[in-house]
Amino acid sequence: MEAAILLYASQVNPTQLILEALRQEAIDLAYIIQQDTTKRLDLTADELAAFEQLTPQVKTSRYATLEQLLQTQQWRKADQETYRLMITTVGKEDGQWLNVNDFKIFPCKDLQMLDHLWVKYSDGKWGFSVQKQIWEECGSPTDHDGFVDKFCDLIGWVRNGNVQSPQYNLENSPVGELPSLWGDSGFEWVLLNISSLTQRLVDCSTRQS
Repeated sequence: MEAAILLYASQVNPTQLILEALRQEAIDLAYIIQQDTTKRLDLTADELAAFEQLTPQVKTSRYATLEQLLQTQQWRKADQETYRLMITTVGKEDGQWLNVNDFKIFPCKDLQMLDHLWVKYSDGKWGFSVQKQIWEECGSPTDHDGFVDKFCDLIGWVRNGNVQSPQYNLENSPVGELPSLWGDSGFEWVLLNISSLTQRLVDCSTRQS
């Protein structure tokens, strides 16, 4: 992996790569500070006012890359960026995965923003809420066989009993194919976390109503 990164860096403008990396790191840091600040009770009125004014800017900056990728239909990169945003939201690093406890505390506004962007730029074909609806139409399967035979087959993650990589094609891919997020983690992980993700969407929706 490191060799591939170095090879790529040698073929493009390294200064631009560094600047982009620093910019993203700064945005992620700003998000972490924002999350921590929301838990503080010792802010003065002026500090609170300034914080509330900056919060929308942090949110816009954080999702700017994902929105640009979706808008230009770079679906594979958008899928990868969605994964990156989600693990950094819960304080994890590249290569780590979300678990049931992560979904229980996953911020509703962030989850809803991710879903909104996917639904918007795929014309309603993809998104977590789309997957949630399909999951429920499949009877919300909780066993491995039911999950693979119904849900995964319907959204294209399995064909003829074989695991398939996403097609990343808006015209040809099945409804609900993306975001995928599961990579090489295995279906047991996906089964557990699709259920947790679905429940979190329900909880977030209930809080708004």
